Amino acid sequence: MNSGGFLVTISGATTSKLALTGNLDLSTSLDSLLVSGTLNGTSTYTAITYTGTRTGTFNEFSGLTAQGYFIDHSIAGQVNLTSVHEPASVLGVAFAGFAIWAGVRHRYQMLGNMNTSVGAECPI
Repeated sequence: MNSGGFLVTISGATTSKLALTGNLDLSTSLDSLLVSGTLNGTSTYTAITYTGTRTGTFNEFSGLTAQGYFIDHSIAGQVNLTSVHEPASVLGVAFAGFAIWAGVRHRYQMLGNMNTSVGAECPI
């Protein structure tokens, strides 16, 4: 791929894919990735695979950020469309929120137990 655009067509959790045997050259300022279709917000879509090396990154992309996605060049041999709100990060936030709630609840229970055993009122 050199000096041009690539159209990725999304259908459900699948995508059209370009499979290259060789190098992927994205070194020009004209390399763009266009998306047609609706991304589902949770899936990672592999748009391009290649067997050689990659030079450069896509400079321009259309239809990704508005749907909560970015172009992920981090995996050798692949160019992926990755959700900013992938399930692992959502679960991590949910778990952290639960842990904070449980800690606060436990602290209030301990204060309540201390209050009844000592016989004094809790100043909180």
